[in-house]
Amino acid sequence: MKYAEPLLSVLMLCMTVIFMMPTSLLAGQNDVEDYTVDQILALVGETYGRISSAKGTVSRVAEIDDDAPARFEGEFFMKASGEMLFRYSSDPEREIGFDGTKFRIYFPGDDVGYYTDTSELSFAERFVLGSGPYIGNILEMYRDSHDLSIANYFEGRYIIKASSQETLGAYVLIGVSPGSWTVSGIEQYDVQNRLIRQTRYLEFERLDDTVFFPKTIEISTLQKDKIIIETTYFRDITLNGTINNKIFTITGSKKTDWRERPFMTR
Repeated sequence: MKYAEPLLSVLMLCMTVIFMMPTSLLAGQNDVEDYTVDQILALVGETYGRISSAKGTVSRVAEIDDDAPARFEGEFFMKASGEMLFRYSSDPEREIGFDGTKFRIYFPGDDVGYYTDTSELSFAERFVLGSGPYIGNILEMYRDSHDLSIANYFEGRYIIKASSQETLGAYVLIGVSPGSWTVSGIEQYDVQNRLIRQTRYLEFERLDDTVFFPKTIEISTLQKDKIIIETTYFRDITLNGTINNKIFTITGSKKTDWRERPFMTR
């Protein structure tokens, strides 16, 4: 089980589960202000385009039903080009990284690692495995595989609806905050119009009121009939500093047992 936990943490955005949430980004109907989808996408892109890199400490807390919360502490490194590394010192010690070519999870204590070759994956799949969910334009992830439209303007946020081109009836709602032009939340719905996952970006680190990095992210989901609420806290954040690309390549030792694992899709 300890090898499955990191995969759940990193790939939460791409797994299909069933979880009913009490509120919706579509609740209420207010007039939509005069922006087009393309204009909003460009403005969000400008905001996240101001981040070239981020690093600092990370704390991840997973609450599963009534069980005691599991906490993982460590450090993180990210670049806008997609590379990322999470290095956890908590038991079990592990490293989770994407170097632009391979996604890897490595357990130093057992000298065991798992990897996925991403050369044949789609843009959206690579986006999820790398730094995209943190410092990328999430709207871009849906641009090619979904039809985007403005569904609502609610409580000061634009609600962008991304309707799947592959699964008729499935869609995603993305809340965008004007002014900062940051993504505030994501809700995924299945073909039966049931809310199956909710992601909330609760707090942002600001740099000169023009650069925004999500400090606190909460994801609610259901895995194997258990409700999971996972909150990630980024602290001691340095934005737009220099990070050596070598840090993103997890090499293990000369005797590491590397095992290939396919990408976990829907």
